Amino acid sequence: MGSFKFVPNRGGFVALRNSREVQSMCLTHAQSIASRAESIAHGHKSGRGATFSADVQAGRTRCHAMAKQHGGYGRGGPLMQARGF
Repeated sequence: MGSFKFVPNRGGFVALRNSREVQSMCLTHAQSIASRAESIAHGHKSGRGATFSADVQAGRTRCHAMAKQHGGYGRGGPLMQARGF
């Protein structure tokens, strides 16, 4: 077996972390957090009237997935609990 030298390609890693497949995995995770928060919101006073959404966008070096709360108030609310904080 021959020897080899691994030389990382920064641009390749950035492309991988921003790829459609990685964005899809991150969005799935953010959607599960938003769904969990939705189920918690019904019994939580800070979640009354709140709706939840998730999205993902490419970044400079990696994609960013976000679960968002619209309405209600967020401090210690259902979204924070769904995220595990």
